[in-house]
Amino acid sequence: MSPEETLEIFALLQAAELSRAKQGAMVRLPELGSQVTPDR
Repeated sequence: MSPEETLEIFALLQAAELSRAKQGAMVRLPELGSQVTPDR
């Protein structure tokens, strides 16, 4: 496997990790927001 291929795979893995983290944050955001903002 060439270094270019290794880098490409690494980049793909990082992108996947990032989008998964972003999705997790999206899901978590509402409950975090409700904890932060006091009820009026």
